[in-house]
Amino acid sequence: MTLAGVINIDNMFSLPDFRNSERAYQLLLQVAGRAGRASKKGRVIIQTNAPEVEVFRHLNCADSGFYETELIKRRTFNYPPYYKMCRITLSHAKEDKVRAAAFHIYDTIKPRSEGAEIFYPAQAPIYRIANRYRYGIVIKTRTNQEMTRLISMASASMDEKHRSEYRVKFDRDPQFFM
Repeated sequence: MTLAGVINIDNMFSLPDFRNSERAYQLLLQVAGRAGRASKKGRVIIQTNAPEVEVFRHLNCADSGFYETELIKRRTFNYPPYYKMCRITLSHAKEDKVRAAAFHIYDTIKPRSEGAEIFYPAQAPIYRIANRYRYGIVIKTRTNQEMTRLISMASASMDEKHRSEYRVKFDRDPQFFM
């Protein structure tokens, strides 16, 4: 194969995930590696409406600039590997109940967060699945110990009656935010 095309890569950049540029970069390098082998030169055509996106400036395989730039961004905005993250996702058949539960957890852990970043509860990007409404809270901390403490506090904030009524998921170091 000497020609590969990537159509509508822009969709990857619109996902609510700090890793979207990294995933797009890896995908594009993999496609480029498949186009052309041995003595045959390959060609890759990328369709985009945003050619100014930084990923495209670093597609030379010998260039480590993308990773260096990405690490600077992650340090600046307190993302892994410099910070630990947890995404708490709650779901319930009734929208008002899941929203109230998310705010209850937030109001419990936020005042005791000791420097951690606790993001305000929000509707999940995919808000309703299987007739259950979903809310999420994201926590960022510097240490695993602080993350463990906040997760324990969040879990304990819901009494037994409510724990069986809701689905609560604690996703440490989440790979996706959908």
